[in-house]
Amino acid sequence: MKNVLDYVLNFKKLMTVKELVEKLDASQSTIYAMARGEKPIPEKVQESLSQIFNIRKEMWGKNLIQPAFADFILEDSSSLNALEREIVEYAKNAPESENYSRVGVQPAGNEIAQKNLPKSIDKRVPESVIMPCIESDLKRDHLQRLSSGKGFYAWGVRSRVYNQWVKLSPGDFIMFAKQGRFFLWGTVALTLRSPELARRIWGNEDELFEYIYLLSDVKKIDKDVKEYNKLLEYSLNNRIQGFLVLDMDKSKKIIDAYGFNRKSFEKEDDGVEKQAGLDSSSNQKDCIEQEHFKSHLFGNRPTGECCICGRHLPVKGLTATYIKKRSECDRQEKQDVNIVVPMCRACDIWFEEGYITVNSSGYINCIDDINSEKIVTTDLLNELTKINGRKCFYWNQENKKYFEWHYNYHRMTT
Repeated sequence: MKNVLDYVLNFKKLMTVKELVEKLDASQSTIYAMARGEKPIPEKVQESLSQIFNIRKEMWGKNLIQPAFADFILEDSSSLNALEREIVEYAKNAPESENYSRVGVQPAGNEIAQKNLPKSIDKRVPESVIMPCIESDLKRDHLQRLSSGKGFYAWGVRSRVYNQWVKLSPGDFIMFAKQGRFFLWGTVALTLRSPELARRIWGNEDELFEYIYLLSDVKKIDKDVKEYNKLLEYSLNNRIQGFLVLDMDKSKKIIDAYGFNRKSFEKEDDGVEKQAGLDSSSNQKDCIEQEHFKSHLFGNRPTGECCICGRHLPVKGLTATYIKKRSECDRQEKQDVNIVVPMCRACDIWFEEGYITVNSSGYINCIDDINSEKIVTTDLLNELTKINGRKCFYWNQENKKYFEWHYNYHRMTT
């Protein structure tokens, strides 16, 4: 699945290509190329598609992968309509590519850029300036965890390069260029459109830099633009004149050549990882963490029970499932052994996605309607019916607050 256009045409079949050709006054070959991701979707076409399908404009220029939709995953789901929530859910669960990070190239040598660099790149923009401009509670919480009180570096571009800006995702890299050299690079933490924040940071310009990207870090680099041109097979005299987001292949060449480190859009708490002995690679860390909590849940027993379906299984078939999403936990909660419960692989999946919840009395509530806004099949409903209304035997006063968080997160926002 390439993008949202591919999703609505080929997966959801909301309209035929012939019908869309008539509405957009475009050729079939152009529409197919845009749906395959071979051709960018112009801003005016995005606006038309937004009206035709009632899907917000900002979604059309993105690939259907989790990093590209990170901003929407962090958004209050009540602000999305049913189709938009379905698209976000699809992107959230799409198989992750190993090389999804893109590189944005930002010219910063003119007079205005030199005036703005000291305001938001040479030093961080404080949280007190940024947070009042973030409407979503989830995004504010995410940024506060990511920032740890330090604030963010920030840059903005004008509306005329919207088609490039909309391609950016958390975890992408930005390279700043002036006088024929790249001199800084940073990692994107979040993108947002905010005229108010632009005024707060850079002042009231005739044309606002309202399409903003926040950077979690900025580091020095010293690379000749000619080297960049040679890597990408451009003319050696090519100049960095406008903001540009490279395609995946070109981005990979730059990332490999310059040694950029791809970062998750969710920052892990280094202090907690070290205390728990988890300061190794991501895969090793996950394994160590599972073993740590499994030891608490099962001790030396070779078997255990899933707290949802009650099946008695070998411990290898059970997981230590976070009741509250780990990414939403603070330092103390991550170390609380009550944050995890034993679940089988199947129940873990449906609990994580909110198909299964536990109410404030400790009883299991499952989605029981084929017309639910989540994707549901008859076979899945039959399985969920078997456990709906059961008492979760692992529910207790110590983990009650975490189950309530999970219930409210999934049921109150859908």
